Amino acid sequence: MTNLRAFLLATVAAIGALAITAGAASAACTLPNSPDASLTGGVTTSASGVFTESQKGSYVQIPFDVPVGTTGMRVQYCYETGNSTTLDMGVYEPAPGGGAPGMAQSRGWSGSAVKEIGIANNGFTDTATYNNVPSGPGETRKDYVTGHTTRAYEPGAMPAGEWTAELGLGWIPPASTDPDGIAWQVEVTTTTDSSWSNDDYVPDPYVPNVANPAAGWYDGDLHVHGEEEPGNAPMEQTFDKGFGAGPTGNDLDFMTLVDHNNMVARGEIGRYDQNHPGKLIIQGTEVTTYNGHWNSQNAGQLADFRAGPVLRFDDADADDQVEAGELDQVRASLDPSTEFAASSASGGWAQINHPTIFNNAPQVCRGCAWAYSDTQTDFSKVDAIEVSTGPAVLPNNQVIPAVTANPYLASAIAYYEHALSTGAHIAAVASSDDHQGGDRDQPANATDSQVGRGATAVYADELSQAGVTAAVKAGHTYAKPFGADAPDVTMTASAPGKADAIPGDSITAPSATIAVNVKNGAAAAARPGSYLLEILKDGISVDSIAITSDDFNHQYTATETGRYSFEVSRTPGTAKLVEAYSSPVWFTRETVAGTAKIRKVSVSGPAKVKKGKKATYKVKVTNSGTATANGVKLKVSGRGVSAKSTVGKVAAGKSKVVKVRLKPKKPGKVKLTFKVSSSNAGGKTVKKTIKVRK
Repeated sequence: MTNLRAFLLATVAAIGALAITAGAASAACTLPNSPDASLTGGVTTSASGVFTESQKGSYVQIPFDVPVGTTGMRVQYCYETGNSTTLDMGVYEPAPGGGAPGMAQSRGWSGSAVKEIGIANNGFTDTATYNNVPSGPGETRKDYVTGHTTRAYEPGAMPAGEWTAELGLGWIPPASTDPDGIAWQVEVTTTTDSSWSNDDYVPDPYVPNVANPAAGWYDGDLHVHGEEEPGNAPMEQTFDKGFGAGPTGNDLDFMTLVDHNNMVARGEIGRYDQNHPGKLIIQGTEVTTYNGHWNSQNAGQLADFRAGPVLRFDDADADDQVEAGELDQVRASLDPSTEFAASSASGGWAQINHPTIFNNAPQVCRGCAWAYSDTQTDFSKVDAIEVSTGPAVLPNNQVIPAVTANPYLASAIAYYEHALSTGAHIAAVASSDDHQGGDRDQPANATDSQVGRGATAVYADELSQAGVTAAVKAGHTYAKPFGADAPDVTMTASAPGKADAIPGDSITAPSATIAVNVKNGAAAAARPGSYLLEILKDGISVDSIAITSDDFNHQYTATETGRYSFEVSRTPGTAKLVEAYSSPVWFTRETVAGTAKIRKVSVSGPAKVKKGKKATYKVKVTNSGTATANGVKLKVSGRGVSAKSTVGKVAAGKSKVVKVRLKPKKPGKVKLTFKVSSSNAGGKTVKKTIKVRK
């Protein structure tokens, strides 16, 4: 995703006022073409064309040959950049048996971060070379360096065969502003020069481990980016900031490193974990589609981010120009729910990111807002949703009079509650979406997202990849938009004879006592203000109380079926700022078992009836038991009369009246018998004598 700091530098009003200006007619773009004398002994493949608005959201594959003996390659591309145009880039190795490659053949994906890419048997440049200038205008740390693999791509052997460069058409301006379309070019040059293969890459993968064997609440950041997105802060800086203690760190117990559409960092994280004993890193991927972003966390495979159709270039006339009829569809569009399921099946969890961010300005951030329908999403396959992403307030985490809440927090919470209303059990999480390892070269009141702010508290059986994964999938979480130093909150729902429930669990009982403890929400709070605890039912406040101590306890009795969660907020002035927001406990009101008994049957009606004429009697059936009397029936008999009636169910401790119409056939005294019976409550009989006249 576009770095959150970019969005937070503007106000919501400014976002809403963004406009796309009209562009000039399409013209050829210019390739970077950095001088490189080492590109010898190989071949060059080129392709160019024009993309139009109708192709937006698709993926176009450009095949190219890699000869035997290749040691490296340079991939470069360009496109007209006006009107917010975005074309992304990825590279694939040959697919078994030929044809279009899939995620198993991905060599890397860099989005639109770099336009000149090196892939080699050699590895990456060292951190000093990569990080030789501050982030900002004129930076060079993500530049192409001859003989080295560009970050976001996997170093290693260069198998001969048909490789693929893939363009993702993230944003193509509307025809009304750019009627001629967007011109683009791709050029791949391979080399056999030894300088691309004189320092074989040796990966250092991160081995799953138990960082802490104790069960308990742990704070982590479930959405952090690293240098395998070129231009981001080095991983070392990000880990130091997130795991560090005191004023230089944010005291996290764990974090998930998720780079956009690649898993290259899985071979690098092992170089850093020994520097942070007792801390945990979880590997993942931010799956960046053009209709929404989600994290495939701790999964064993790369999720397919290509939600749009995949097209493959067949240069029928060998002129290197993509023309009408030369793009063959090799795969149709797919819904994200299929990839959610695949992520979970491979051992991970699926997390929808920043669901409502930039929903009014998609050209600012490609697919950042979740635009899929509920059917395409299928919430039953979603494990977590970010209710808070990035800085909780503007300026970033500063306590000043002009503080403003993150404008997308309220709408993200509303989306989360909507997802829960479908019956899906989904964890509430908060994340930083950090790209620059904290406040890199930013002033104190910057709006840069910062690793660890927000954070998510999870209750795990142990601090390990498996432990955190299980905790999130169980919904044992609450979000801390301001970070790990927000008040610590525990919520337990209990009932006699039932197992206690924490957020994410379910409990069925006649009623449940919800006990909440809030620590450090008063004098010891990290940020000043008046702190408030609210109990929510189905996302709506049903109880609220001021937090008056740093070890504050409160109870609420739930008697109605629903999902119960908590929110802790503070009011430093007039603005309400959310410090904690939890996944719910799912409570179902249980009907108490009891004994139903027909205690009384009374009859009212005329004592004299004329032969052959109808008479109406009211029969009142009373159930004085503690359970509903089911299948209650009434049978009336006497000389010359008979009738049957279904009373139905009689609720516990209630009465029901049924009318019976009789038409006696013979005169004289008639004894009527009103016999009531129930399938589970026994029966009772009442007799009444009437006189039938001629």
